[in-house]
Amino acid sequence: MRRYNFDEYVSKNRKVFCVQRAKMGNRRKIRRRPRSEAEWQAFFIMTEYKMDRWIKEGHLQKYALRKYRIYI
Repeated sequence: MRRYNFDEYVSKNRKVFCVQRAKMGNRRKIRRRPRSEAEWQAFFIMTEYKMDRWIKEGHLQKYALRKYRIYI
């Protein structure tokens, strides 16, 4: 695998990067449509199911109100 000197790379490409950023401008991320009530309900059900499964499998431990430990 080829080795790179990051400081050298940044110093060489800083001007190019600045020009590209100036051309792009300050475009904001496109806002997506708000979720419907049915989408929110499905989202929370799936999230709750996943958290319960992780707790049962021992990947996640709840040790206080709204405080969790994750074991990867």
